[in-house]
Amino acid sequence: MSRRKPFPPRPEKPFRIGTVRWNLENVATHVRAGFAPVPDEAVRTHFFRYIEFLQRQNYLLRPIARTLDEITPETELRSDDLTSEGYRFGQYSYGRWMGRILKFADTPKENAYLEKWHQAFLKLPPERFAAADGA
Repeated sequence: MSRRKPFPPRPEKPFRIGTVRWNLENVATHVRAGFAPVPDEAVRTHFFRYIEFLQRQNYLLRPIARTLDEITPETELRSDDLTSEGYRFGQYSYGRWMGRILKFADTPKENAYLEKWHQAFLKLPPERFAAADGA
């Protein structure tokens, strides 16, 4: 499925993109609806792998967590944590990554999705993103 409209510009007011707590609550809701259980550790690892990838790409303005042990339910990703390019990558990939949470296994194959999406993101034409957000 291809996105036809450009991604919107970054709002001036910072906002929370996601938190581990939201992910834990989302998974719990799905489990109550009949999906297979996902351990809390897997939810924390899933969030950490995304943060870790952003850090490796220099898409974060500050480190959020250097190790999995630093990831707690209160750990969050905010719009003002990201560089302009990181924000655009987040627009492109965050929903996709969160959509994999119920299937997540901490394996090289699973984690390769981020690299695959990053390569596709780098090939996107600039018009896929709305007017500059201060970049």
